[in-house]
Amino acid sequence: VQGLRRMGCLVVDLAQTSLPAVAFAVVSENAAAGLFVGGAGSDPAVTGFDLVARGGLPMSRDELSGLEQFVKEGVGRQTRQIGTHKPRQIMFDYLE
Repeated sequence: VQGLRRMGCLVVDLAQTSLPAVAFAVVSENAAAGLFVGGAGSDPAVTGFDLVARGGLPMSRDELSGLEQFVKEGVGRQTRQIGTHKPRQIMFDYLE
Protein backbone atom coordinates (compact mmCIF):
# COMPACT_ATOMS: atom_id res chain seq x y z
CA VAL A 1 0.00 0.00 0.00
CA GLN A 2 2.76 2.44 0.90
CA GLY A 3 4.68 1.76 -2.32
CA LEU A 4 1.60 2.35 -4.47
CA ARG A 5 0.74 5.53 -2.58
CA ARG A 6 4.29 6.83 -2.95
CA MET A 7 3.86 6.50 -6.71
CA GLY A 8 0.69 8.61 -6.53
CA CYS A 9 -1.83 5.76 -6.81
CA LEU A 10 -5.22 5.81 -5.17
CA VAL A 11 -5.45 2.65 -3.08
CA VAL A 12 -8.90 1.26 -2.28
CA ASP A 13 -8.49 -1.14 0.66
CA LEU A 14 -11.17 -3.85 0.71
CA ALA A 15 -9.85 -5.46 3.90
CA GLN A 16 -10.55 -9.19 4.24
CA THR A 17 -12.52 -10.37 1.22
CA SER A 18 -12.58 -12.91 -1.61
CA LEU A 19 -11.02 -12.93 -5.09
CA PRO A 20 -14.44 -12.64 -6.82
CA ALA A 21 -15.20 -9.60 -4.64
CA VAL A 22 -11.89 -8.02 -5.70
CA ALA A 23 -12.78 -8.56 -9.37
CA PHE A 24 -16.21 -7.01 -8.69
CA ALA A 25 -14.57 -4.02 -6.96
CA VAL A 26 -12.19 -3.45 -9.89
CA VAL A 27 -15.22 -3.11 -12.16
CA SER A 28 -17.44 -1.12 -9.78
CA GLU A 29 -14.64 1.30 -8.79
CA ASN A 30 -13.37 1.53 -12.40
CA ALA A 31 -9.92 0.63 -11.09
CA ALA A 32 -6.84 0.07 -13.23
CA ALA A 33 -6.16 -3.22 -11.43
CA GLY A 34 -6.73 -5.19 -8.26
CA LEU A 35 -4.45 -7.22 -6.03
CA PHE A 36 -5.67 -10.12 -3.90
CA VAL A 37 -3.34 -11.57 -1.28
CA GLY A 38 -4.29 -15.15 -0.47
CA GLY A 39 -3.22 -17.69 2.08
CA ALA A 40 -4.29 -16.00 5.31
CA GLY A 41 -3.73 -18.22 8.32
CA SER A 42 -1.51 -20.58 6.34
CA ASP A 43 2.20 -21.16 6.22
CA PRO A 44 3.99 -18.22 4.51
CA ALA A 45 5.00 -20.58 1.69
CA VAL A 46 1.32 -20.79 0.68
CA THR A 47 0.81 -17.02 0.51
CA GLY A 48 0.30 -15.75 -3.02
CA PHE A 49 -0.95 -12.86 -5.11
CA ASP A 50 -3.68 -12.74 -7.73
CA LEU A 51 -3.69 -9.74 -10.05
CA VAL A 52 -6.92 -8.61 -11.65
CA ALA A 53 -6.79 -6.31 -14.69
CA ARG A 54 -9.19 -3.53 -15.66
CA GLY A 55 -12.63 -4.96 -16.28
CA GLY A 56 -12.27 -7.57 -13.52
CA LEU A 57 -10.40 -10.05 -15.72
CA PRO A 58 -7.36 -12.06 -14.64
CA MET A 59 -4.12 -10.65 -16.02
CA SER A 60 -2.92 -12.45 -19.10
CA ARG A 61 0.54 -13.98 -19.41
CA ASP A 62 1.59 -11.03 -21.60
CA GLU A 63 0.31 -8.50 -19.06
CA LEU A 64 2.15 -10.29 -16.26
CA SER A 65 5.35 -10.39 -18.35
CA GLY A 66 5.04 -6.67 -19.03
CA LEU A 67 4.51 -5.98 -15.34
CA GLU A 68 7.52 -8.11 -14.45
CA GLN A 69 9.68 -6.19 -16.94
CA PHE A 70 8.45 -2.87 -15.57
CA VAL A 71 9.36 -3.90 -12.02
CA LYS A 72 12.81 -5.16 -13.10
CA GLU A 73 13.58 -1.86 -14.83
CA GLY A 74 12.64 0.04 -11.71
CA VAL A 75 10.59 3.16 -11.51
CA GLY A 76 11.63 6.74 -11.88
CA ARG A 77 11.40 9.18 -9.08
CA GLN A 78 8.42 9.15 -6.81
CA THR A 79 5.59 11.56 -7.40
CA ARG A 80 5.40 14.77 -5.42
CA GLN A 81 1.80 14.01 -4.45
CA ILE A 82 1.22 10.89 -2.35
CA GLY A 83 -1.80 8.84 -3.35
CA THR A 84 -4.78 8.42 -1.07
CA HIS A 85 -5.78 5.35 0.91
CA LYS A 86 -9.53 4.76 0.94
CA PRO A 87 -11.08 1.91 2.93
CA ARG A 88 -14.13 0.42 1.20
CA GLN A 89 -16.55 -2.23 2.39
CA ILE A 90 -17.46 -4.05 -0.83
CA MET A 91 -19.08 -7.26 0.42
CA PHE A 92 -22.59 -5.82 0.83
CA ASP A 93 -22.60 -4.53 -2.77
CA TYR A 94 -20.98 -7.73 -4.04
CA LEU A 95 -23.56 -9.97 -2.34
CA GLU A 96 -26.41 -7.78 -3.55
